[in-house]
Amino acid sequence: MRRAVLILLVALMVGTGAWVWPPGRAAVKTGLLLPHLFPGNQVRPLDLLTPAPAREELTFRYPSATGRIDLYHPPEPGRYPAVLFFLGVAPLASRDPRVVQIAGGLARSGLAVAVLESPHLVAEQILPEEVDGLVNAFEVVSRHPAVDPDRVGFAGFCVGAALALLAAADPRIANRVTFVNALTPYYDGEELLAQIASRQFEADGHVVTWTPSPLTLKIFDQLLERVRAAGAGPVADRLAAGPDLPTARRLIAQLPEAARREVGLLSPKGKLDRVRARVYVMHDRDDDNIPVAQSRQLVRDFPDPSRLVYTEFEFFEHVQPTKAVDPITFGRELGKFYAHVYRVLAPVW
Repeated sequence: MRRAVLILLVALMVGTGAWVWPPGRAAVKTGLLLPHLFPGNQVRPLDLLTPAPAREELTFRYPSATGRIDLYHPPEPGRYPAVLFFLGVAPLASRDPRVVQIAGGLARSGLAVAVLESPHLVAEQILPEEVDGLVNAFEVVSRHPAVDPDRVGFAGFCVGAALALLAAADPRIANRVTFVNALTPYYDGEELLAQIASRQFEADGHVVTWTPSPLTLKIFDQLLERVRAAGAGPVADRLAAGPDLPTARRLIAQLPEAARREVGLLSPKGKLDRVRARVYVMHDRDDDNIPVAQSRQLVRDFPDPSRLVYTEFEFFEHVQPTKAVDPITFGRELGKFYAHVYRVLAPVW
């Protein structure tokens, strides 16, 4: 009995010391936050230890539309580090319980969380003006009285991750973006189209077969329809027929100039040297929306490795850590997830 009490006292002293020491405090906060990042998890310690966050509704502007922001932040007065969530094409609704759970957990940990809703992405349209919208959203959030404007970053998901990188490279805000966490981003739009058309990508010098998700194929088919409407029907038909990867690359190079220009505008490739923020990249090895080869190429091309962290996972299903894996794999992946989240948030907490 006395041994158990001693162990408890030692644990309390270590925990108290860790909370006082800033890196230790961030480690404890990461541990308390992590259960909130698993959708549907009912054991959420911050719900018991902290007050419910405040939520406000704001708007941001596109050249042709208006987007919505749900801003969560601690209820106590103060200026908090902020993260802008951008959820990608056909995203979960901004008030989906899974989104609210994650945003609420982050807010309870001491962050302001801005969940952005793009009318274009909700309608499954990917437009270059998304970058203008993200820049405006960054400005709106940075000006909010609950936000510390010197500690504001992005967390992008799938297409939203690539667009967040593009926004972080925009000269209007590049020097003020503190970090970007990109979960399952694409990097090279033309190569992605070739990978989708061929159902192949390259990894370690080998060609790997993959099966794109229905959503990915739907977006690809919409592009092919626009290509046909632009008078390049034969190219679109050959891409739709499932060529091998080298042939698909040659066909992509024959797309109408306007289509290639739009793909280029929406690609982080060639723009990473303008990013001043710390960049954290996450990708599931078996992702069926965007192949892992896209993140691997981004990492190889990133101009400053000292500002880059890359983690590959096996227990994500696209952007959610919900894949069924064996206990040993889960334990390993959980440790990687903890380390990644800590590295993202410790510098801004």
